[in-house]
Amino acid sequence: MRKITLITLFLLFYTTISFGSPLSDIEKATNICLGDIKSYICDVETMQFENIMKKMTSGMPEDFDRPKKPILRKYWHKKKGMVIRVEGKEVFPYMKEQAKRMSSQFALELKCFFLPMDMKKEREALLKEAEISVSKDKDIKRVQISFKEKKDIGQLFFKTGLPLPTKNIKNIEILFNTKESLLEGMSLIYEKDQINSVVVDLSIRYIELEGKKYIEEINLLANDGSLKSSFKTEFTKVGKYYLPSRQIRYTEGVDIPEEQRKIEVNFKNYKINARIPKKVFQN
Repeated sequence: MRKITLITLFLLFYTTISFGSPLSDIEKATNICLGDIKSYICDVETMQFENIMKKMTSGMPEDFDRPKKPILRKYWHKKKGMVIRVEGKEVFPYMKEQAKRMSSQFALELKCFFLPMDMKKEREALLKEAEISVSKDKDIKRVQISFKEKKDIGQLFFKTGLPLPTKNIKNIEILFNTKESLLEGMSLIYEKDQINSVVVDLSIRYIELEGKKYIEEINLLANDGSLKSSFKTEFTKVGKYYLPSRQIRYTEGVDIPEEQRKIEVNFKNYKINARIPKKVFQN
């Protein structure tokens, strides 16, 4: 009787996956993007860009006219992704380069950020090389993905923008709340060198707005003290939609430059389902 009970408990709480995908339900939950919004355009304001402008004009003689401040504009398209562009009559190559960097680091679209569906095929190919197990404790599903050899996971499990490791990955753990259908966290173990491995934990906190859950805060913490970061989002209602009005990133770590320890980005003047010129996503 005792043996039967133990076997039953094992089957209930720990299952080794040998068929299908253990991430299917999680992918479905994390890829509910922005409903029927096909695109949007908004203006972006950040001191990061203000500082760039000051550096560019600091060497100019005082009696010289300063270039007119250009506009930072965010374009989001359901299929083409997101980009930030510098627009105006006096836009220099350096400004464009900085705007490109901001697109990937400072203004994240957290809907569809984790387990992106456009990388599903590549993700499934990588999972075939892994040992995968799933356990469940009450409402929390825990997916363990282990690699015999360290891997470069690129953007297979999350998009760019957060200071998460993507190279030399040995293990990934994903926590999913099956009752709420929400991703709760992720842990990554990567080889820092031939001797040391580092664990980076990611946790997610949500806010409920009119019955729907939105990612309000993401926290990152490395067990060796090399990284501690939080990414907070505030929302505003535009028509019937809730969209980011402000994102603030705090980052601590020995290799983090002072100017990147706090980054604040504000979003204004949203235009929902506005037509986006083809050239926006061409460069």
